[in-house]
Amino acid sequence: MLERVTKAGFFNNQFIEVHNTATTSSEIATTRALESIKKDSRLNGYNPQEPTTIHVPRFTFDIVSCLPLASQQQSPSSSLLSPPSYGSGAFDLAQSLDLLPSQEYGLLLPMVEVEVDKVDRYNDRYCGYLSRHGLVFLASRYARRVSMHTGPSGGIVIDTSLGRFKVFEHDHRTYVHFDSGMRTPVPAVRTGMQHTQLVPDMEAILKAADGRCFARDLYVEVQAIGFTPKEWKEPGPVPPIKTAILNVFQDLECSVFLPMKWAKEWKLLAQFSSDILQSVSLIFLDIQEPKRLVQLRDIFFEGMRRKDQSFGGLTTQDDQVEESVVRWGYTVKVGSGSSAGFSVLSDMDSDEMHKLILDAFGSLCKGHAKFRAATVDSERLIDTSDKRFLSLFEAYRAQPSTDRLHGELRKLLHKNENICLVLWQAVLAMITYRNACKILKFGIESPDEWIQFVLAQDSDILIG
Repeated sequence: MLERVTKAGFFNNQFIEVHNTATTSSEIATTRALESIKKDSRLNGYNPQEPTTIHVPRFTFDIVSCLPLASQQQSPSSSLLSPPSYGSGAFDLAQSLDLLPSQEYGLLLPMVEVEVDKVDRYNDRYCGYLSRHGLVFLASRYARRVSMHTGPSGGIVIDTSLGRFKVFEHDHRTYVHFDSGMRTPVPAVRTGMQHTQLVPDMEAILKAADGRCFARDLYVEVQAIGFTPKEWKEPGPVPPIKTAILNVFQDLECSVFLPMKWAKEWKLLAQFSSDILQSVSLIFLDIQEPKRLVQLRDIFFEGMRRKDQSFGGLTTQDDQVEESVVRWGYTVKVGSGSSAGFSVLSDMDSDEMHKLILDAFGSLCKGHAKFRAATVDSERLIDTSDKRFLSLFEAYRAQPSTDRLHGELRKLLHKNENICLVLWQAVLAMITYRNACKILKFGIESPDEWIQFVLAQDSDILIG
């Protein structure tokens, strides 16, 4: 869009470039647009004696991404802030980022010199320039929500704690209108999160928008967890349940943008998994066979109620397998028994969760072998359990019924010794629930139009 530099120099101690814009108008802007230019004369250098050129901001990605977190005075309602007093939203954004000449980082903002009769404008607003990826960076750092404007003009609305950005197309060009008077407070759940204080990672933002997940492979040796590489997994089909049961998702250091169709699926997976956990917990509390397992369950649960966390010295060396199964059953009960329990699961450290899941698989393999009095092929057990979990989800998707889900899980107990198969479904539900929560924690649900904007090649767009 800025095709060539015709001259360069300094204006108010700032480096400026003189550009001939790609699209021009043969006439001076409308009177209202000119009034907007005059309104910012102390900033854009407009001189009524020589009204030939002005200087407008150009927000490059390098400038935007090097700024520290902006101080924000958040109000309880966006309507309480007074409207901006600038003729161009470019200067409004500059003030919000402390980039005006009188502010802390004012010397960092490049100013582009343009001819007054060729300045880019929309209606009564004249424009500066903003890097597309610069806007994505700001949205990741400050956005509360991204939505489509419902009015006749359409466009993408990004509500942030800096103000509201509205992105729209006009005459085959992309415009952004910024209004600092429409700030949206960041919810409490995010203001205390570490990732809101860190610099957004454009690689993470782009890969997440493309449907990828940052994860470690689930099935590794326990001692190898810390050495297993964290990778961006290739985007899979919707629904993403296969990705969820084969990986342990990792924390991100910034907010990313989640396509709406993916957000819907992850929400459904989280609900499905929580329902599985609750059903398995009820089934485990209700079983009456195998006898020794039930005896140790009652002893341990009573001990936990008394907070002595033991089997009361009533176990023998031969009870180690049952002890492990009971402890896992108790973990399912606690994890699914309340919102606090679910919060513990969703917030658990990735490596701790990874070890917990692998230990559970090991305990349940041994338990299933003992209760069935037969050798167990662990790979086959994993495969059949995964397929069963996928089948349960497809039925749940068609008809989200907890009663039906509970009934399907109970069918596994046509033989009482199959209790470990039921508990195995809880293992898969736990990792799926935790992974879904990670995605939804860091992902801002976004319309497809914004996802396309994020994934497009970086270029200058107009901000006014």
